[in-house]
Amino acid sequence: MATSDAEKRAEELIDEGAARAKQVVGSVSRKAAATRAAAEDALSDGQDAFEDALLCAKDVIRANPLTSVAIVAAVAYLWGRIRS
Repeated sequence: MATSDAEKRAEELIDEGAARAKQVVGSVSRKAAATRAAAEDALSDGQDAFEDALLCAKDVIRANPLTSVAIVAAVAYLWGRIRS
């Protein structure tokens, strides 16, 4: 009788552990999916912001081409001075 009770208790504990493991796996899976969705949204927002900045820069360059060339030349000169 004692072994039978011990076996039943061991089976119950194993079943409880398996059920808890399934709960944890489900919870982690849901959190991972939510984190992935949030990361994809952040990446999309970042790409949109970069594209907007690029369009804005193109508009400024088209509106002021000589100033833009002068700024690029100055930055290139300073970059060369810093590197040497």
